[in-house]
Amino acid sequence: MPSPISFVEAMRGWLRSADGDELPVSFELVALRMHHARFEVRGVIAAPPLVRETPARGTLELGLSRLAYHLDFVGADGQPLHLDAVKHPSLRSPVLSMTRMQARILDASGTTVASGEMRFALEDLPAFVLSWLPGSQSRHGQRQLETRRRGLERRALTAPEGVMR
Repeated sequence: MPSPISFVEAMRGWLRSADGDELPVSFELVALRMHHARFEVRGVIAAPPLVRETPARGTLELGLSRLAYHLDFVGADGQPLHLDAVKHPSLRSPVLSMTRMQARILDASGTTVASGEMRFALEDLPAFVLSWLPGSQSRHGQRQLETRRRGLERRALTAPEGVMR
């Protein structure tokens, strides 16, 4: 039986908050094939001061004209947040269209808290390609990310009440 498709992806960028402040944003995710063109994703996200590095879970939907990321995580204030981001692949501009995406962070009511652009760094390409390959060496990045994510989850569970995550 072939192993399930999975890979690791990292994106970084800048978002502008509703107050006009620029916020750095980044995520690193392991994507695990669920069904057809839909992946379960889990990893870590950061967008200080909204959220320090914290666990994130969600989905990645792959389509011919759209790759959509949907991530749920908890903000520094303990409130739930959601990241929606979309890439629009184009044959006219394959590198640009696959390395940039519009992103926004929403609060629990669906109000946009911050929005902007995230990018895939081309220097991350070798690790990204390697993460698609079967075998223990190519899964090293996935194991490292899972270990980091689980550590953050444990830290969040043991943090005293009222302590920012």
